[in-house]
Amino acid sequence: MEIIGYLASILIGISLGLIGGGGSILTVPVLVYLLHVDPVQATAYSLFIVGASSLVGAWPKYNQGFVNLKNSGHLWYTFHRSRIFHKKIFSACNT
Repeated sequence: MEIIGYLASILIGISLGLIGGGGSILTVPVLVYLLHVDPVQATAYSLFIVGASSLVGAWPKYNQGFVNLKNSGHLWYTFHRSRIFHKKIFSACNT
């Protein structure tokens, strides 16, 4: 079963390279059902796996000058502020 999990991981890597997204939705079931990892740990592992593979894929594009860090910073700031806003709203709703 472990070999099938490794083969599925290779297919996930190929699909990520071709379509550029959806890694976690594919990685978690492989980790849980084929490699018998606890679902909570599989979710955390998938964040690391997909993040690391995205970093490896983005690094050559950064070196070629295709990554605009200013726009990336604006996008990160927007998501960060949205997360803080939602956290305040939902924490107020739970009290």
